[in-house]
Amino acid sequence: MPEKTRADAVEAARNPLAFIAARWTPSPGTVRRAALAAMVMTVVIVVTGGAVRLTGSGLGCPTWPKCTEDS
Repeated sequence: MPEKTRADAVEAARNPLAFIAARWTPSPGTVRRAALAAMVMTVVIVVTGGAVRLTGSGLGCPTWPKCTEDS
């Protein structure tokens, strides 16, 4: 394994994730699939959040911090 130099440390401080790019660069198809998965999950979160809001089934307490008479 090669010796690490001060220049290596400076470069690592400038771009701490460069070591990942040196080992793995995703293909355009991989980036496309990751973007599609992120979009689908975002839509799922928005839809389920809307369902919770419209049905009033949230776990929130409208009179916080005194949610119950015993609080």
